[in-house]
Order: sequence, then structure tokens, then C-alpha cells
Amino acid sequence: MTSEVAAQDARATAGAQAEFGFQLSLQRSEIARAGLLMKVLLVALGLALVRSAAGGTVMTGKTLYATLLVLLVSLVYVGTIRMVTRQMTEQQQLLPSWFWYISTFIEVLIPTSLICVGMIFSSLDDVVATHGPSMLLYLVLAILSILRLRPVLCIWGGLLASGSHIALVTVALSNTEQVIERGMYPRLYSYAVFMLLGWMCAAFVAEHVLRHARTGFRNASAPSTMA
Repeated sequence: MTSEVAAQDARATAGAQAEFGFQLSLQRSEIARAGLLMKVLLVALGLALVRSAAGGTVMTGKTLYATLLVLLVSLVYVGTIRMVTRQMTEQQQLLPSWFWYISTFIEVLIPTSLICVGMIFSSLDDVVATHGPSMLLYLVLAILSILRLRPVLCIWGGLLASGSHIALVTVALSNTEQVIERGMYPRLYSYAVFMLLGWMCAAFVAEHVLRHARTGFRNASAPSTMA
């Protein structure tokens, strides 16, 4: 009886250690994801400067300065996240569960803030500003979220992104000086629907990859566990 209890405890301990190792390996992919996001932000920063240098009518004055400020602050934030994640991974420590939800929320604020900059500072009408290039960053974040292999975060990010854009469009419609026909409302709000659809697709891919990754990790650790 004692030997059976000891065997059960050993299996439980081995299972817990295997799950910890798997979660730690997933955490390592966050370092790569953050590094890739930093490159995306650098490209966005460079693009803003190119648009200004090329004589763009939108990316000038306060719009340019506010855009650069948002991107620089975002770069500092993502760089800090990458550094902290690397340090904790090297120390064999897992990030707290709330980190993933809070970081997703903050990252969705990046394109939201860029759109707000266009609405507040640019010469564009508010409705036009809500559908600028910055809106595509929502979908870039959706693609990058797959690397986290946490489908629930993709769903969470999708709800945040689509909800943010719906709120921005609603505010823009209430502030615009243009006469917007009611028939245009479905078109303006449909962007958020496709945005949510993109994040849902990311969740499906993440779930599919996660299943294969877990199986591969289990098979790889099986010999050492049996030993």
C-alpha cells in the first residue's frame, strides 16, 4: 500500500515538473514575440518619419510628435517586458497569470492611441481617422499573439480590439462635421467585426499549434520521466 502511494506521488510530481517545464518553454516564445513586436514598432516609427519627410499632409506638426511619442513609449514598454520575461525565464520562474491579460490590454492600447492621435491632432475628419493605417496594427497584434500559444488571450485581445474600434467609431460619428448617412453606419462598424474574426482565427491557430506542441513536449520528456 505504501509503495502504491509513493508511486502515485512520484507520478504526480513528475507530471507537475513536466507541466512546469512546458509552461516555461511557452514563456520563452514570449521573448521572441516581444522582440518581433519591437521590430514592428520600429518600422511604424520609421514609416511615420518617411511620411513626414515625403511631405505627407497628415503626419506633420503635433500629429507627428504625438505619434512618435506613442511609439517610443510603446518601444520602452515592450523592451521592458522582454527584459523581465528573459530574466524570469533564466531564473526558472513563471510569469503571473495576470501578466498575460494586462499586457494584452496595454498592447491593444497602442493602435487605439495612434488612432486617437489622428482624431485629435490631424487635419483629417474623425471618421476618416478611425480607418487609417494604424488600424491594421490590431491585426498585426493578432498574428503575434499566436506565439503565446494561449488561445484565451487571442479571444481576450479580439474583444478588446473590436470593442476599442467600435468605441472610436462611435465617438467619431458624434464629433464629425460631415453628414454621414445612416446607411454608412454598418460599413463603418463592420471593420470591428472582421477585426474580431481575425483574432478568433488566431485563437484557432494557437489552439491547434498548442495541441501539437504539448504532444511533442510530452513525447520528448517521456524517456526522462520513465528513467
